Amino acid sequence: MVAVPPGNLLQMIQSISTQLDNLQQNMAAMREDQTRDRAHRLRNVVVQLLLYTCGAQSFRETSSTWYQNMLADRVSQLPQLAQKLGLTAAELAEQANTVITRQNGLTHPASLAALEQEIEEVRGLITIELEGICPQECRLVRSYEIFKCFFPERFC
Repeated sequence: MVAVPPGNLLQMIQSISTQLDNLQQNMAAMREDQTRDRAHRLRNVVVQLLLYTCGAQSFRETSSTWYQNMLADRVSQLPQLAQKLGLTAAELAEQANTVITRQNGLTHPASLAALEQEIEEVRGLITIELEGICPQECRLVRSYEIFKCFFPERFC
């Protein structure tokens, strides 16, 4: 056993207490960031659900050819940009289109299965904090099966 002078022990306790306070503040900030990120995803899937239900949106594959088109049109800045990024113009076009297509798939599910998978994943992310900032969206995403019952022709 190590003997610690009383003054040093008090200092150690205060230091540990300060570290714990800082840790709690960091954790709270991380939870807030996580809730904001989840809110964006929740809102997106609920909007897709609502748009599909009212017929304003249909399932579709979305892919980008924008950068391939820029390459084909010989847009002069594309090779220059690619070179600065350490890529060929063709590599940049392919990578840019891949990123856009991937995000399109997250924003606009291409199939009922993709929408249902996103709904299930988002349901698993709901927390008390998320319900606090997105109460309507949480209620709607939890009610997906009810939407399907009332509009079966949209979800088959």
